[in-house]
Amino acid sequence: MTNKKTALITGASKGLGYALAQSLAHRGWNLLINARNEKQLLSTKNHLEQFTEVFAISGNVGHE
Repeated sequence: MTNKKTALITGASKGLGYALAQSLAHRGWNLLINARNEKQLLSTKNHLEQFTEVFAISGNVGHE
């Protein structure tokens, strides 16, 4: 069993969400990332996988 921490980050493809995901990835956290734009999200996932395990789910978590 691993003791690595895991974070769920919404809005991870740009801005503050991306900065947080990148910071935690560099610290070795496992990441579950989310964003509305699937293309940008997959690009982010590919970049972050250099540093840690990343699972990506596209979609809108907001209430409309």
